[in-house]
Amino acid sequence: MPKLVVHIGLHKTGSTWLQTCYFPTHPEIHYLNRIDKEMDVFHYVMKADENQWNIQHATGLVERTLKNTNGKINLYSEENLSGQLWRGCFDSKRIALRMSQVFKGLKIILIVRNQIDMLKSIYRQYVHEGGYLSFKGFLDDEKIAGKDLLEHLKYATIIEYYMQLFGQENIYLGIYEEFERYPDTFVEELSAFMGVKKIYFDKDFHDRKINRSYSPLSLLLARGFNRIQKTKFNPNGLLPDPSEKLFNKRYWLQNVMDKYIYYKLFAYSPIRLPNEEKIKNDYRPGNRRLCKLAGKDLTIYQYPV
Repeated sequence: MPKLVVHIGLHKTGSTWLQTCYFPTHPEIHYLNRIDKEMDVFHYVMKADENQWNIQHATGLVERTLKNTNGKINLYSEENLSGQLWRGCFDSKRIALRMSQVFKGLKIILIVRNQIDMLKSIYRQYVHEGGYLSFKGFLDDEKIAGKDLLEHLKYATIIEYYMQLFGQENIYLGIYEEFERYPDTFVEELSAFMGVKKIYFDKDFHDRKINRSYSPLSLLLARGFNRIQKTKFNPNGLLPDPSEKLFNKRYWLQNVMDKYIYYKLFAYSPIRLPNEEKIKNDYRPGNRRLCKLAGKDLTIYQYPV
């Protein structure tokens, strides 16, 4: 089987930059993310229910998907391979097991992030996509499986499962905070894991913001709009949520109000996580295991340990 590397996220750990600026531009990587879904074994691994799942069919899709690429590695990048975010990533272990059943010699890229910052980023994403609940309401919401999401972010458990399935030497455990602070070193280590040469980017390229976050004020205003607009999380909304730039709330809030008003007048102010100390305490035991798995002291990045 041709060499294959799969990047599974996690969610909110710089995936869009990797998918936009790094993986598709590397001369030694054959980027697989433009496959027809009918031939896409990864789509089948994620979406097939228990009655549809067939290892023999999946193996046939592997042969059609992967190609001998004259020395290039095949690479596929998809955050949902680590689980469906808005369902609490309930399917993360099922997907991992399926990949182990159909791919031989698979290498996995998995990147983690301080859980407190991760939860804040996920909540902002929820509002971006049309959510209107408060942060506490979001974490308590059974439809979104907020409590399952809190459990999923106990990273050590899923990482240990991946290492059990694929072997520790085939797992790249990346630290998002290192990606942010030391991008050159991060890319160098990632390239070495994949077995490709490092390519160099200038600082401006590293600093490109592919996805921008709402300010606290924009977050509040967006939630208000989301209560009356028809969105993924509010299908009974009275008004449409137009995608055209001139009528789109996200464009006006982020690119006009935040850029030209809010951040001209106010310093950056992070949103507050409800019950933060309790949540930190829940993550401490697993994060001590995570430090050992990563071989790094993650307290320097404010991971609760």
